Amino acid sequence: MLNDTIQQQICQTLGKPNIRHVDTFKTVWSGFGALHRISFAKNDESVVVKSICKPTEIHHPKGWNSDFASARKLSSYRNEQYFYRHYSNKLNVVTPQCLGLLEADNTQYLLLSDLASAGFEAIAEDDISAVKGILDWLACFHAQNLNASDNKLWQQGGYWHLATRPDELNAMSHTALKAAASELDHQLRSCPYQTLIHGDAKIANFMMSQNTVAGYDFQYVGKGIGIQDVMLLLSSAFTSEQLYAVEHELLNYYQTAFLKYCDVFAKQGGTEILSCWLALYSVAWTDFVRFLEGWSPKHWKLHEYAWHHANKALANIS
Repeated sequence: MLNDTIQQQICQTLGKPNIRHVDTFKTVWSGFGALHRISFAKNDESVVVKSICKPTEIHHPKGWNSDFASARKLSSYRNEQYFYRHYSNKLNVVTPQCLGLLEADNTQYLLLSDLASAGFEAIAEDDISAVKGILDWLACFHAQNLNASDNKLWQQGGYWHLATRPDELNAMSHTALKAAASELDHQLRSCPYQTLIHGDAKIANFMMSQNTVAGYDFQYVGKGIGIQDVMLLLSSAFTSEQLYAVEHELLNYYQTAFLKYCDVFAKQGGTEILSCWLALYSVAWTDFVRFLEGWSPKHWKLHEYAWHHANKALANIS
């Protein structure tokens, strides 16, 4: 819960009257904090507070409770706070707006505008029209941030890349995939066309209001290539059988949207950038399979479609 002192500081920061109600509606991954929705004495829009504090005991659902993993998680929240403070009001895509940042008793409180109170709702899995809306959001985000250079964000975006997952690599049983891990990582990092990626672009991290998409949860935003976000989105929305059916349509949709936004932001070379990124689609899938195979080898995303791309990329490496 948010104690009285913090509630008073929140009111002072936002210039609001007394808080009427606090709804702690979600706990943060592995017990690192919680999300609170605050309503005020007047009928103002509610505000979301993300409170972050390292727990005394970490309860990761897959058992990954190392100090290394804990440090990565805490760094991800600092990364997210920086992104909201310095990027959310500059982007041509919809995100929560940063309203303030407070700190007390080893806990950080990130104050954000509330997407739900603005009419945004969760998106159903396998809603292809909604997925197209998210692809448009990603295309805009990627085009606007091409060649972005900010050493205060992750220099390698995403939560599963090799440098952040040594324990999971050691746990792998697939010898060929394990042996190829460094090369896969190198191919993704050495692509000359880098941008900012969301880093955790699963369908659950987007909401929709009519035809407008909003993205949130930017713990792993950082440098990368656009196809990594596209791959993760598709992995989160569709089964293996569905992916075979929609792959061509949705990759084409992303290409068209990306080229459109390259024109909007006067970015040159969009066709060449896409060619490089799309050539790494199977590599992006394989890098994700590498992570899952060590982290959760019975994960539902380790399906036939995923292994099809993994085998394709591994064949090219060997």
